[in-house]
Amino acid sequence: MYVSMIRSVTHYVCAACMLALSAGMLASCKKVEAPAPPEVRPAKLFTIGGDAVGRTLNFPGTVRAFDEAELSFLVAGKVIELPVKEGQQLEKGAVVGRLDDREFKSAVAAAQAQYKLAQTQFDSQKALYDKGVISKNDFDKATRDIDVAKSNLETAQKNLEDTVLVAPYAGHAARRYIETRQNVQPKQAVLLLQDIMRLKITVNIPEQDLARGKGAQLEKAVEKARATATLPALPGRTFDLKLHEVSLTADPDTRTYAATFTMHAPTNALVMPGMTANVTLPFSPDGSVPLESIAVPATAVFSAPSGTSCVWLVNMTDMTVHQQPVVLGDMAGSGVSILGGLAQGDTIVAAGTDRLSEGQKVSKYGK
Repeated sequence: MYVSMIRSVTHYVCAACMLALSAGMLASCKKVEAPAPPEVRPAKLFTIGGDAVGRTLNFPGTVRAFDEAELSFLVAGKVIELPVKEGQQLEKGAVVGRLDDREFKSAVAAAQAQYKLAQTQFDSQKALYDKGVISKNDFDKATRDIDVAKSNLETAQKNLEDTVLVAPYAGHAARRYIETRQNVQPKQAVLLLQDIMRLKITVNIPEQDLARGKGAQLEKAVEKARATATLPALPGRTFDLKLHEVSLTADPDTRTYAATFTMHAPTNALVMPGMTANVTLPFSPDGSVPLESIAVPATAVFSAPSGTSCVWLVNMTDMTVHQQPVVLGDMAGSGVSILGGLAQGDTIVAAGTDRLSEGQKVSKYGK
């Protein structure tokens, strides 16, 4: 009986142990759960070169002909021919006006006679000098006389040529200052000739803006940008410009610097000298970078614990964000220019930067 009781107790103890072990295993199984998926946070994204908030400068100006000259006679006389109308297209070498040339022809004839006489006397004096009949001083006088006569003849011939005024280059007769049968003086303006196939626009840049562009470096920077002009006379049209020159001397009254841009005359629109224009110039505070500098929303920039300005750069392959240091430029409304750290085509988080962490996944929020 004692042995039977021992066996019964042992059986119950073993059963209890098995039950406890099973319960422990079940409890252990309940504590092991599948890891939670990483949180994907919706974020407003901004792509560089997309909805840019870049800074531009606008300057008023006036269209002018690239080449412009007031033509005039170099001799005085009476105008007998002026075969040009205002607005007329002229080819290079076209006759613009003629003076009465009768007196000039007479002067040429007289100079020719004088030269012929001087030539005869020179030949005679030279023959005598070669034979030792006359002194060197006498021969030198004959040499001077023929030189003077030749010079007078050339001057008379030049004056006769100057009675005909021709266009030095192809262009338009913009303005006629005189009429036929009018007496004119040397260098008195007769006609304003303009070449309007190339045009120029001069604007005045304030000293603070020129200082940002570093003056002499402005031309190099503009070559990388797209300076454009709009004209009130041609709404909806935009014309590309090229920087021609920048004055480094300020106007003493306005403290501005003259910058001249050039453009080709459009073939499908009439742009004339005198029209008002507005020049738009993409601009950066640093003349060493393109004037089309990157600009991002100010809300995209935050300070790292080290104090460095950063943005969250989005890896568009796995949609994770990574801290990207940037170099800041000027504020421009709701945006800020970026001088370094980003490139065209990069995508960043535009807002809510304080709710993100390194490597976190994001999804595009909104449109």
